[in-house]
Amino acid sequence: IPMHIELCSIVIIEKILEIHNSHSIKDGNIICFFSEQNEADTVRQNLEALCVQQLDRNEKEFEVLALYGKQTPINQQNILNSTSSRKKRKIIIAINES
Repeated sequence: IPMHIELCSIVIIEKILEIHNSHSIKDGNIICFFSEQNEADTVRQNLEALCVQQLDRNEKEFEVLALYGKQTPINQQNILNSTSSRKKRKIIIAINES
């Protein structure tokens, strides 16, 4: 992974966690758009690792989901639909595909 992607990933994850930890889960989900697949994958993988750490510390839970234009419309809609249980916040990592 190029250094600039790692550095951007750290800044983006810090901002996502700042929003997550400073707002109630009832305030909604978080969606973050990327222009490149490798950027999105790096952030998603690092967030998934942090998600496990959050569980270990009994902090507010979140789930990390990937949203891509190449997914079927049904899969996309399932990701965007609200969860029946508002115990977890969705952090959606999306790719702007053209």
